[in-house]
Amino acid sequence: MAQMTNRECKLVLKKTMGHPHSWPFKEPVDADALGIPDYYEKIKHPMDLGTVQQKLASQQYEHPDDFVADVRQVFINCRTYNNPESDVYKMAVEVEQAFDRSWADTRQKLEQKQREAELSAQAAAQAPPPQPTALAPFPTADADMGDEPEVIPQLTNRIMGQLLKSVKNTEEAMAVFNVPVDPEKHGVPDYHAVIIHPMDLGTIESRLDKGMYADTAEFVSDVRLVWSNAKTYNAPGTAVHNYALKLEDIFERELRKQCTGPLANKGAPALARQPTALPKLAALQTSLAQQAPQEPAETPEVVTKACKPIITSLRGHQHAKTFNSPVDPKKYPTYRDAIPRPMDLRTVLKKLERHEYHTIADCHADVDLIWNNACAFNGNDSWVARNAMSLKAIADHKFDDVRHKVATGNIQSPKPSVGGAKRKAPGQMVVSSNELCCVTPEMRNQLSVNATKLDERQRRALMALVQQCAPAAVRATSSESWEIDVDLLDIKSFLKLDTWVRRLLVQKLVTC
Repeated sequence: MAQMTNRECKLVLKKTMGHPHSWPFKEPVDADALGIPDYYEKIKHPMDLGTVQQKLASQQYEHPDDFVADVRQVFINCRTYNNPESDVYKMAVEVEQAFDRSWADTRQKLEQKQREAELSAQAAAQAPPPQPTALAPFPTADADMGDEPEVIPQLTNRIMGQLLKSVKNTEEAMAVFNVPVDPEKHGVPDYHAVIIHPMDLGTIESRLDKGMYADTAEFVSDVRLVWSNAKTYNAPGTAVHNYALKLEDIFERELRKQCTGPLANKGAPALARQPTALPKLAALQTSLAQQAPQEPAETPEVVTKACKPIITSLRGHQHAKTFNSPVDPKKYPTYRDAIPRPMDLRTVLKKLERHEYHTIADCHADVDLIWNNACAFNGNDSWVARNAMSLKAIADHKFDDVRHKVATGNIQSPKPSVGGAKRKAPGQMVVSSNELCCVTPEMRNQLSVNATKLDERQRRALMALVQQCAPAAVRATSSESWEIDVDLLDIKSFLKLDTWVRRLLVQKLVTC
């Protein structure tokens, strides 16, 4: 293992071991002390994070994959020996997901550095002549450009408005980014302490309509600030963080189209911040344009070829039946009210077949949305959520693998088919239900569980709502204390209350 990679592995491991739930995995399992004498009979390849740390320190790993395999072995052992409902099993799933995210980010950064080094060497060897009219590629909001200035030509207000609409009219933006964050309403009292410069798409639209932007760069900076704030306040893997990543990718893609196409404002002067000398990246882009591509772009065809096997594999998993088809509104009439953007694996598969995903991240975001919706509607402690988290761990690993394969050129764009399109294979499973609307004991129990997650103000509002629509379900436990008997709620009152509570919980999940 190269010294640099060894150092990066140490940083990932340090971050993983700093997770609040990582403590059971830092030392070898003491079977005698824990009273589990059969542990080493069932677990043939014991491993712990402390041992991994020692092996890293002594440089025993010849390849990064060996390091990753040992870390994963820690969590495989835990899930093998422990019951899925146990706390340590859930902790293993959570810590492994944190490791997967950290490792994926680190590997992408390493690959990016390698690509930049290779491209710089190529550019130096070929020494292409300057091309002053070339445009430097636009980085994402998080890209590290060092000292290289970004070149953004001036665009008309109409075109900037079109750019804004490309993200503002999406379901994700309507749910989260179109209005300013209200810390009290959204239950995030520390928001303005964390986010010093808040921004939202509605404010940007208002500024654009009033002609408050001196140039396109200011407009682009404000839009990128929206995504940056969302990713700063919301942890990776949460719904809002994923929404920000998806919309950021859409905006940057549309920005490139407008700034390199015929719609750019040819009569407007270049921005004052535009450098007179050609940036190295622009010269490099000109050089590479004359060569065959070094790696396959994430075209819709490549994304479909890379991601379709993942979705097919997930649909065949023993825990996937709940997530294979859209939720039946007859069976769960409150679902559409509580979940603003439903998603399921069959829908993802159809979108792949229609080549609707432009990047792997787009597809991954929709798959993540399935698990987030399941947890939001059913509760994190439900069996549905546990199955969702189990499948999420599998999906995240598979998406990580295909990103690596696409980046290294192991997945190529498929050749055009000859002789017409293929027909869908018959016999695909379709899960449906003609069950009439009813309220099951499990649904009543879930309402009780969800109600305990409300804050004091929301509970008082819930009590007032019950007294209004179903007063018989309210009973006094003392002179100053009251409780709700969910078994006494009629169907109409139950559905009204269940929808109200779930809306609050989903709103809290999306904004936290």
